[in-house]
Parts: sequence; structure tokens; C-alpha cells
Amino acid sequence: MNKLFSLRLAAAVALTIGTSTATFADGPSTAPAQTAPQAAHEAQQAGPKVSAEAKALLDKLTAAYADAKNLEMAGTIHADFDVSGQKMDQTGKFEAIFLSPLQFRHQLQDDVLLGSDGKAIYIYSEKAKMYRTWALPEGATKLSDMPMVVPSILQQQNPALLLALSQDAGKELTEHTSNVTLADDVEIEGAKCPALRITEENGDTTVVVDPQTSLVRRVVVDMKKGLQQRGQGQVNNAMLTFEYTKVDTKTAVKAEQFAWTPPQDAKDAATAQVQQESQNPANELVGKPAPDFKLPSLDGKEVALSDLKGKVVVLDFWATWCGPCVQSLPHIDALYQEKSPAGLEVFAVNLQEEKEKVSQFLKDHNLKLPVLLDQNGAVGQQYLASAIPETVVIGKDGNVAQVFVGAGPDTAEKLKAAVETAMAAK
Repeated sequence: MNKLFSLRLAAAVALTIGTSTATFADGPSTAPAQTAPQAAHEAQQAGPKVSAEAKALLDKLTAAYADAKNLEMAGTIHADFDVSGQKMDQTGKFEAIFLSPLQFRHQLQDDVLLGSDGKAIYIYSEKAKMYRTWALPEGATKLSDMPMVVPSILQQQNPALLLALSQDAGKELTEHTSNVTLADDVEIEGAKCPALRITEENGDTTVVVDPQTSLVRRVVVDMKKGLQQRGQGQVNNAMLTFEYTKVDTKTAVKAEQFAWTPPQDAKDAATAQVQQESQNPANELVGKPAPDFKLPSLDGKEVALSDLKGKVVVLDFWATWCGPCVQSLPHIDALYQEKSPAGLEVFAVNLQEEKEKVSQFLKDHNLKLPVLLDQNGAVGQQYLASAIPETVVIGKDGNVAQVFVGAGPDTAEKLKAAVETAMAAK
């Protein structure tokens, strides 16, 4: 999930400027899928079509961010939406500093603080009085060495900082897109600025470049087409604009500016999440026979758990409206594609949604895993799925081996390890 301007992500974020407490705890912490779906993988291999004029500008931008060893920036995010009768016109301010390669500090007003001192990543919500930290690998120098929380938040709140952190700003900007062309110049404060038009299947992004520095000056994400494709009703307007009012490469940024310690009254979100998971009723299922069921699949075939005894089975309870579910499903899909040839059975159990809606969702997100329809929620109740996503690993003996509730930064790895342990058992 390394799309810089993912319209699907931005559409969800645009409901409010910034990151809600729920997103702070669950969304950005979700790790990326280990294996991309095949179609996305093929698109990545092919790369976008880039016009000669656009490539020249893109190369200048890439070189400028490679040369930018320190930055001070400030700007605004403006969301202008008119969707299905609901309107929003809201602006948030942000500021940030950066020191190459991996030290940074980003703050969106009245939202989260996200930063790195080069040894650890920290995120803090003043409103929620909660924080979370991740240690960086020794000798870390690349964006890929950072937890997914960093690109997840920065692509929503400060894409230019994400470009500065990346090793190849041009690749980061255009990865998973179809076409990159030169757009008409944009006049900002009396200066004509060149611009790139980046096209995805579900929308367009315009990146305006400062003619003097070749760094990003403005980013405009048009989400109208994407929302229409997803059946969001009447979409009159859906624009997200990042305006950079200050980008200074000559500022004297010092290493001590990135240091951070949690306030005494703040709680560790990771500890709180572990406590919450340990208290979840679904944990009572572990070690007990998995409740049997029969459910229809999307293709109309009936699946009975009793017919799968002797195999390891993964059940992932989810819904399209659940943000953490949407973020964790690519992990489940990747696990299915990797382990099903070895005999693993994986089913995404959708809770109480229409077949057509679920089918369209899978198509939009390019997911290949089998889906079962729990249309009255009865199976979800059997598995005590009061909070989703809930992922259940059932061993060869038919007993529940492990239950995962939510989607933390290491859930995908823990789930894979649990599956491998269950598959290795006799």
C-alpha cells in the first residue's frame, strides 16, 4: 500500500480533516500486505505511461528532493465535498521539519504529532492523550525501514514530506498510476508554476511544482470519479487540496528538534490495545471446538465448516463500512494467495451486507480470496465477533487455535506465524 495519493484512502480521510482517535489507534498502524494482488503487481511492473515533457519535470522534482537534506515547511489541507447532500468545506493547518535521511516532525493542528528522531518513530494525540512508538532497525536509512504508520499518515496530511523521506520521489509519486502528463501551468502568487497530471483509474491528481526549487507547491486530488464508481450517490464535488505556503531548504534544522518524550498524563496506545484484546469475549473461544456453520459463498456454493476438518481454516469477519477491516483485508488476501496452495482454507466472512455490494467491493480492491455471506449475522454471533475485524485461526483438530481482534502494526506477522504453527501441527 504505497500509493502516495490513494483515492480510496483519501476518500475515507476526507470525512474529517486529520486523523480520528480510531484511525490513530487502528488505521495507520496496519502493516502493508506482504504480497500484492496479481493485477496490482502486474500494473506495478508495467509502470505508468509518462510523456516526455512530464518526465523532464518529474526528473527535476526527483533530483530536488534528493538534494534537499533539510526542510522546513508549512501549509494547509482543504477539503471541499458535496456528496449525496452532505457538504463539507474545511481547512486544517500543518507544519513540519525534516533532516535527511529519516528525521522529521510533522504536526497537523488539533490532530496528531508524528515524528522520528532517527532511532524511533513516535505518534501522539493531544486530544486522546495517547501515544505510540516504534523502534527503527539499527542503521535504518530508507522509508521502507519505517512502520506503515508513517506513509499512511503523511499521504493523508503531508505528501511533500513523504517525498522527502523517500529515496526516489518520482517513483513514490507515480507508483501504481496509469498515466503522467504535463498539465497547464498554474499561477500562484503571480508566478507561473508547471504542473503534472497523474491519472489513476478512479481519479486524477494534479501536482504543482515550484519553478525555482522544483519542490511541490500544491497537490490537488479530485476524488469525484472514484466516489461515483463506488456508488456514493450524487457527487457534485470531491476535492482535497494540499497548499504549501512555506518550503525552506536553507533553514538550520538541528537533530535535537526531533527529540520527543511522552507527557506524564499520556497513555501508551499499544498497551491499551493489548489490554482491550485480552478482555475481548472472543478469546474465550481459544482451545474450544470451533462453532460449526453453513454459509453461501459469493458464487452461490454452500460452505460447511465440518467439511473442512483436518485442514487449517482462517475466518476473517469484516464489513465494507469498517475502516480497519478494509485496511487488513489485503493481508488476508495475501495470506490466502501464499498459503492456499499448501492447503490453507481462508474465508472472509462478510457481516450482513448485500451480495452485490460485497462483489463490487472485491472488484474495486482487487481482492481474490473467497467470501462467505453471513447475511443475518448469526455466525458472527457464534464467534462472538462484537468488534471487527476479527480473524479466527482454526486448527486441523477443529479447535480454535487463536483469535485476533483489530488490526495492529504486527497483526499480519502474528497471524501468519499462527497459521504456520497450525499447519505444522500433526
